Parts: sequence; C-alpha cells; structure tokens
Amino acid sequence: VRVPKGGREEDETFYLKTRKRQKLNRYWPVFIILVSLADVIVFVVEMWKSQWHFEPISVNPMLGPNTTILLDLGAKYTPYMRNGKKEYWRMVTPVFLHAGVFHLLLNLVCQLWMGIPLERRIGWYRIGFVYLISGINGNILSATFLPSLLSVGASGALFGIFGINLAELLTNWNRIKSPLKGLITITFCVIISLAIGLLPYVDNWAHIGGFMAGALSAFFVVPTAFMVDGRCTPKNGLIAFLGAAGLIVLVVGEVIVFFKYPDANEWCQWCKYLCCLRVFDWCKKQLG
Repeated sequence: VRVPKGGREEDETFYLKTRKRQKLNRYWPVFIILVSLADVIVFVVEMWKSQWHFEPISVNPMLGPNTTILLDLGAKYTPYMRNGKKEYWRMVTPVFLHAGVFHLLLNLVCQLWMGIPLERRIGWYRIGFVYLISGINGNILSATFLPSLLSVGASGALFGIFGINLAELLTNWNRIKSPLKGLITITFCVIISLAIGLLPYVDNWAHIGGFMAGALSAFFVVPTAFMVDGRCTPKNGLIAFLGAAGLIVLVVGEVIVFFKYPDANEWCQWCKYLCCLRVFDWCKKQLG
C-alpha cells in the first residue's frame, strides 16, 4: 500500500480509510443473501403446491402459478384484509412471494446487484429495517389504491433499496467516484421494474410506497447521508430527525387512509391505470 506523504494525522487517516475499505470488501452480506434464498425457496413451494403447472402466458405472463396458489400463500388482497377477515399479515407475506420465473429473476438480479454493496456499507440490521418497512409500506399503499387487485413480489422492498441508494447518491454526489454511473444504474432498474408493474400480479403502487419509505429512511439509517467525515453536525442531525419523522407520518398516514377509505377508486379513479394493462384477460377481470 502506498502511504501518502504528510504528518502523523494524515497518515493515520489514510490507514483508517484503507482498513475500513478492506473490512467492507470482506463483509459477508448476510441479510441480502438469506432473503434472496428465501425468495427462491418460497417460489419452489409455490410451484410445488401448483403441481409444477405454469399458467398460460395470456393469464400469467410471468410464467408462474395461478391466483389460488398465490392467495393461499399470502398474496396481498384487500378484501381478505378487511371485511371481517382482518388478515393484516398480508401486508408482510407478499414481500417473499413472486408471480413467476421472470418476476423472480428480475428481482433477484436487482436485489443482489444493488443490495450487496448497500449492505456492506450500512450493515445487515439497517438494510433489514429498510427492506421490511419499504415492503410493508408498499403493500399498504397498494391495498389502499388497488383493493381489487391481487399482487405479490419483493418489488416494494426492492424500491426501498433504490430509494435509499438514490438519496445517498444525491447527498454525496461530490464525494462518490462516478456518481453518474450509479444514477444510470438506479434509473435503469427503476424503469424496468415500473414496466413490470404493468403486468398481472405486480403493481406500481407497491413500488411507489417502497421507494418513498426507502428514500426517507436514508436520512436517518445511512450514516453517509447525514454525517460529514464521521461527525453529525446540528444541521445534519436535524435532517436525520426530519427523515425519521417523515417516515412515521408516511406509514401512519397510509394506515389511516387504508382503514378510513375502503374504496380509494371513488376519489382516485385514475389510480388503477398505473398497474395491470387491460390487454391481459386477468387484468380485465380484476379491474373491469
């Protein structure tokens, strides 16, 4: 390792940064790898329960099981979360379900591609928090604005990773090597995922909810988003506080809307057009 010329303080700073970089490269991204394995295992269970039968492309273009299997395993479906059943656990379980092979592979690629570097920077417990709160928040928003649509997928949680990466990138633009490359990568994954959100069993409201939760989480979860040279100034501390407060207001507000307005289509008739194109028979049946 080449040591820079300078005083003792400069040399110590150099060695500390070098050791930190080496430690990050050796860190095993436990959470992302385990949750990715869980996604694969759950999909195998989906196909096993469907007796390895794939629905026709006209019904499920993702190349996966039928609606009954997904519903039994915990897909997001608002009528089952209301109307006396109160199956609120469906706000969590869709994060680990996928509509088909194509859906699973796309999510895994983006999840591993962007999640592993992020976990190495912030640790498993931080990314675990962001992943779960983004997935749950996305499902709450989806259940509110698309009550008749059954949907699954880790895309809400994945958009939380997109959101936190974007917030960290923008707040550290001048300190990151090749920030434009990172912005292009995030933009590419977001565009592809939004396009996937127009297909059956996937919805863009979960994507939007996950992205908002992830972006707000960045300002109090990711140290580099609110700290300068390892120090938290009063100004940056305020930013972290506002980020945490914003996330709480977002989640609580969505929960209130979910229970107070059973049918969001009455006051947001255009919301359903963000998801599930009506060229598919399944979409025509579900959305009318």
